Amino acid sequence: MRKELPIWLGTMAGAFVVATRWFTLVNATGVDRMADRLIVASYAAAAAVGFIGLTRVHLRAIDARRPLWGYSIVLLVAMYGYAGLLFFLPASAPLPSWIFLNVMGPVFSTMYGLIAFFITSAAYRAFRVRNLESGILLAAAAIALLGNSAVGGRIWHGWDGLVAWIMAVPVTGGFRAIQVGAALGALGTAVRVLLGLERSHMGSPQG
Repeated sequence: MRKELPIWLGTMAGAFVVATRWFTLVNATGVDRMADRLIVASYAAAAAVGFIGLTRVHLRAIDARRPLWGYSIVLLVAMYGYAGLLFFLPASAPLPSWIFLNVMGPVFSTMYGLIAFFITSAAYRAFRVRNLESGILLAAAAIALLGNSAVGGRIWHGWDGLVAWIMAVPVTGGFRAIQVGAALGALGTAVRVLLGLERSHMGSPQG
């Protein structure tokens, strides 16, 4: 029963959402608005589960005195302190807004700044010409860099049109192909969940 109940709940929830999105007769009863509220409630429940899981992981790290366990204390204090603050003040109040902008803003900037070095390293490895595909990638990247720099405009005035064509045709085509593949994969996973065949989210082997 412990395994069958989540499968049935997932199947019924998925069928309910499909019915509210595809059948106008169901929406005429106002069920679609209730479905939207339930979806928002599920987001809140997922956030609560993540909150509890994060707490357990870092409490274990503190209890075991693992390396860098002091950062776990900082994280828990910040997380519970900010959550407790929002019980008394709305998120748009001056103090929560100031904390978010002056703490999360610099953190995000620092993370993106660090990521830039990893992107540069990955770009160096990717742009090494080893075959035809890597050569095409290097040529497209060089054209895009020249087209978006002041040096490229001084060399040739047609860079803008060439870069616009690359972004509008090859890049858009590749991006749409990725979107189609991701959508088909999501559809396949959704069908498996509806049929009760997908059990990896429960830690069980595939059915």
